Amino acid sequence: MLDAAVFQATPVALLLVRAADLVMLDANEAYLDLVGLTADQLVGKHVFDVFPNSPTNQDQDQEGDLRALMERAIREGRRTGVDEIRYDIQVGDRFEVRWWSACESPILDADGAVTHLLHSTEDVTDVVRTRDDLRAASDRVTRLSDVALSLGSADTVDDLVSIVVDRGLEVLGADGGGLVTRAENGDWLVSSSEVFDEDTQQFAVTPHDSPLAGQTAARTGARVLLRDRDEAVAFHPVMGDVYELTDHTAWAFLPLLAQGCSIGALMAAWTEDQEFDDESVALMEGFAAQCALALDRIERTRGERRTADLVRGLAEALQSAMLTDPPQVDGLEIAVRYRSASDIARVGGDWYDSFLQPDGALVAVIGDVVGHDDVAAGKMSQLRGLLRALAYDTQVRPHGDSPATVLARLERVARGLGVSELSSAVLARVDVPHPDGARTVHWSNAGNAPPVVLAPDGTTLLLEPSDLLLGVDPDARREDHSVDLAPGSLFLLYTDGLVERRGASIDEGLDDLREALTDLRGSSVEDLCDRLLERLAPHLGEDDVALLAIRV
Repeated sequence: MLDAAVFQATPVALLLVRAADLVMLDANEAYLDLVGLTADQLVGKHVFDVFPNSPTNQDQDQEGDLRALMERAIREGRRTGVDEIRYDIQVGDRFEVRWWSACESPILDADGAVTHLLHSTEDVTDVVRTRDDLRAASDRVTRLSDVALSLGSADTVDDLVSIVVDRGLEVLGADGGGLVTRAENGDWLVSSSEVFDEDTQQFAVTPHDSPLAGQTAARTGARVLLRDRDEAVAFHPVMGDVYELTDHTAWAFLPLLAQGCSIGALMAAWTEDQEFDDESVALMEGFAAQCALALDRIERTRGERRTADLVRGLAEALQSAMLTDPPQVDGLEIAVRYRSASDIARVGGDWYDSFLQPDGALVAVIGDVVGHDDVAAGKMSQLRGLLRALAYDTQVRPHGDSPATVLARLERVARGLGVSELSSAVLARVDVPHPDGARTVHWSNAGNAPPVVLAPDGTTLLLEPSDLLLGVDPDARREDHSVDLAPGSLFLLYTDGLVERRGASIDEGLDDLREALTDLRGSSVEDLCDRLLERLAPHLGEDDVALLAIRV
């Protein structure tokens, strides 16, 4: 569809008429001025209701000729190439002669085919002379409209410059030009049809307050028209330096305005002096308006991408700080994994942690604060820090508090500090090895998915006893449990994102997990974690997933 700004800006009188019923859809300002009517008097009405036939028209059946003319343009999908039609219209008590030309190719929109009708009021003796001018103007508007439409496909400033330089300037009748756009530091960047070399490089990047004409138009939002060299030098002496390095003598600089602010300028240059009549200026301003829309969209998209990159970087930094590598422990293989439900925020409410106590025992934790966004990540970091400190402290007892006691203390401290959140967690302590190499694991579960033990022969055991979630009742009773791990056994902690999926029960998810563990019993802990995620959570879902696997 012809762009609205270009349609209104063109100095040629244009009327859009629906071919199916000859109802007028739109008219530009030039047309309204020509016929002395308002848009409300035209739009939505039949052509011949607004311009009734005169007796002369009835005799010549001009209405039939006009209808046939427009229908043929629609049917053949090309310009009709016929002579103008004389059509007398009644204005008050008198008749006036109008000359119409329907020489435009059809335009398609949601309402169906629309014919683009040009209207001329030249005296009959001028019709033949003006016909070619009208068609040339129509050609120009159509080609500029095509260029304006292509601006919507520009993804970068370089794309936009390429369209302007390769196609737009030629339609405007210019011999050269380009765009002035903003750099991130506030300088102006000049992208021109001329290749910058060592002599002209000084004009490629200029300060924001540069007195050059293009930069002035971009900074102030006022157009600058320089018809010849004398006007350019009078504008500012620095323009004389430009003329020493270019063959162009006339320049037009149109500001690119977006939401009332200037974000750059369109440059057009000619090798001959120019007069810049109203029609050419209006056409350039219409095209500049389209360039401004495209540039504003590109800059906004670039800003959104930059913000997303910052968010992603911050999330990855938070992930690196919160989800640390496990310690190296003789006699144990430890692997951890984290997968976010979001492709932007790389860390959310799920977490894992593992560290050695002073006596050599390994503390392992898995947890899940409600949510998987940056808010949940912040809450998670507070609980994780408190739990790590409480679980490490062994000043009172040789082996520190039991897992259940630590979880109870965590809930009381978090509530007292105002950071209590609804969260699940499993806290486990893996003791130093027995003489036969086996290890005892003491654990307590606060509403998390049950840990799983994978025996060397492939059998699995769900450690199902679970207490109330954290953040519900600080006085809730919490229980300790223990299990012995023979050499070769694997102890797996995970969050519910691994076993919960839409359309299946939690029991089905746990059965799938146990089956997968049995199938993977000969894998290293690193491979086992990767293949569990591939098998049970192959895509980003609605919840985060954290894993912590320990093999004796």
